[in-house]
Amino acid sequence: MNLKTFIILSIVFALIIGSTLQIVIVNAENVKEENESIKEKELAEKLISMYENIKEKALEILENKSLPEEVIEEINNAIAEGDALIEQAKEKINSGNYTQAIELAKEAINSLGNIVRKHLRFRERIRERFEEQAAKGLLMAIKRHRDMIVRLEELLVKLKDKGFSIENATKILEKAKVLLDEAESLAKEGNITGAAHKMAESRNLIGKAMSTVKKCAYEKLMHRIRNETLEMIKRIKEEIERAEKQINKLKGKIPPRIANKTKIDERLQGVINHLEQLKQKLSDLLERKFENGIEGMQKVKESWGKFKDIQKELNETETEIGED
Repeated sequence: MNLKTFIILSIVFALIIGSTLQIVIVNAENVKEENESIKEKELAEKLISMYENIKEKALEILENKSLPEEVIEEINNAIAEGDALIEQAKEKINSGNYTQAIELAKEAINSLGNIVRKHLRFRERIRERFEEQAAKGLLMAIKRHRDMIVRLEELLVKLKDKGFSIENATKILEKAKVLLDEAESLAKEGNITGAAHKMAESRNLIGKAMSTVKKCAYEKLMHRIRNETLEMIKRIKEEIERAEKQINKLKGKIPPRIANKTKIDERLQGVINHLEQLKQKLSDLLERKFENGIEGMQKVKESWGKFKDIQKELNETETEIGED
């Protein structure tokens, strides 16, 4: 191969190599641009998905039926504006204009996101204020329950002095006090739900202790009523005995030839019959042992009223005999 031929071949080879390198470089740039385009498309789609999540939050806020009309309107307007921007972004994606799609999606996110954040912060402040007020209310209720326990314990001491068993009620109140301590700690920590549950448990126990106190108090009342009833029965019986003696004396005072002797005898016999009925009624009451103390007391009071009527009739008969 002569020099001229070598030079020609070298030039041809250089031209071939140069063309090949230019093709490779162009292809690399195309691949790079294609990769960047794919990334932009993915970013645009991710931003649209982010917008949908924010929109769900906005719709959750709207579920609160107590929202003012102006708030509802503001959120609905922001959703409508954001939806319109997202639709434009989707159109840009379909046409391959990913950069504009990204900008439109960002604008939609910022527009609706700012409104949602504002109302979420407002809702959080409301929740914090509610929890603060609830905690104060619980602490006041805890104090009232403790005061109630103190009063119940004072009553239990008095009942114990009267001979009643208070051991079970005392144990119940001790458990209630522990629950109130736990409720107070939870309320101060901001755990309103936990504090409320402890309060409810404590209130239930206080109610049980109160039932015990009421039962003892009722038994004490029934005991007093029974004693008073027995005393009244004793008094009525004594009065009946006096009335019977009075009748016997009156029988001896009736003149043999008195004009209305038959009528007087009938009246006295009527009084005697009424007294016998009254004595039987009192005996029945004693046999039943006052199963219902209040009802027994009422029946004895009725018997006392009946005796007063009998006594009045007896006194009138005595006056009539004396006049004749």
